[in-house]
Amino acid sequence: PEKQNPGTINMAVARKLWIHCNRCFTHFVNRQSIMFLLACKHVICEKCVAANLGRTPSDAPTYKCPMCQQLVRGRQLGNSMPSNLKDMFHPQPWLDGIHHDVVDTFQRANCDHLDKHLKEK
Repeated sequence: PEKQNPGTINMAVARKLWIHCNRCFTHFVNRQSIMFLLACKHVICEKCVAANLGRTPSDAPTYKCPMCQQLVRGRQLGNSMPSNLKDMFHPQPWLDGIHHDVVDTFQRANCDHLDKHLKEK
């Protein structure tokens, strides 16, 4: 079998891994990249967005979304996210009794965004 560069993934795997930077299309694979969920519902990697620190250490940083240009708050993807935000990335929310209309819409939009990009390549 042909060896693959560890930084790349094949198309079949890529379609299943829908969590990606909405700007540069870096995948959130094995948490090799730091990603943020912004309040505007865009997922952006650390290379594509810069934090504007608050006036005091207790102020949460804000981010200028490179997709929609809004100045919004955001959270780093990971286990420390509040459960309502973690639910957005749940693989099968209907099995755990999560209200999944918003989750489905969010995940479908990200899958469609990625599919469109992959088809254009």
